[in-house]
Amino acid sequence: GSAVSEVVSTMQGISASSRKISEIVSVIDGIAFQTNILALNAAVEAARAGEQGKGFAVVAGEVRSLAQRSAQAAKEIKGLIEDSVTKVGAGSQQVERAGATMQEIVASVKRVTDIMGEISAASEEQSSGIDQVNRAVSQMDEVTQQNAALVEEAAAAAGSLQEQAQRLAQAVAVFKINAGEVIEVPAQHLASQQAAPRVSPPQAAPRAPSPAQHLPHSAQPAGAAATSATAASQAEASTQDADEAPAAPKPAPRKTQVARPKPAATAATVVRPLRRPATRADNAATRTEPKPATSASNRRSAPADDDWESF
Repeated sequence: GSAVSEVVSTMQGISASSRKISEIVSVIDGIAFQTNILALNAAVEAARAGEQGKGFAVVAGEVRSLAQRSAQAAKEIKGLIEDSVTKVGAGSQQVERAGATMQEIVASVKRVTDIMGEISAASEEQSSGIDQVNRAVSQMDEVTQQNAALVEEAAAAAGSLQEQAQRLAQAVAVFKINAGEVIEVPAQHLASQQAAPRVSPPQAAPRAPSPAQHLPHSAQPAGAAATSATAASQAEASTQDADEAPAAPKPAPRKTQVARPKPAATAATVVRPLRRPATRADNAATRTEPKPATSASNRRSAPADDDWESF
């Protein structure tokens, strides 16, 4: 921008000098015109003098000729200088326009520099954003792997639960409840069952089966039937005492199923007492409480569920 300004000022100085030269040429032209007039006056005076003025007339003619040639040269120089001044003026205008264009170019370059700075800052922001995206993708990959591992663990747990459910179904299938039996399971008793520690049962010596078990139902004596009924009632009483042992300040809700009416028992049949599934607490209470003393004649093994002849 400064160099263009200097060029413009130089062209303006040249234009001013050309104008001064044109003024000087105009002065020279005026001098030539006056010299020509003086030569003409000298020729007129020589003609008046006659023979004595012939030589002076020749000198006046030569001076007149030189004045005319000087005037012609001054005119040519004036035309050239005017042409030069015109061209210098046009050049000065072009230089001014070039200066304005250069200033616009400089301003444009500054704007381009600012835009490049903004682009650089945006590129840095994009780079940081890409880094954040890469970290987020890495975290998503880790979370996906963790989810896959959790899904595998859940599948394994589901398989284990299914296997345990099958085993539980097989274990529950062993227990059969006859129609008309009443099952009472207090909620507090179930809670105490889960909290009560397991007590390993003492290993009892194997008992020899009594001869009465091998007898048919009709051949068993009435005393054996009464003894079995007494033992069953004592076992039911002991289980009821074990259920009532962890009593809470508030009574627990019970679920009671209404039993269907049974036909009246005859002298030849024995009524089977109502039973319910034994729990861990019942087993622990039954194992820890002392058994009532029975005589050798009344001692017999407990009847099995599938041994229908013992009843």
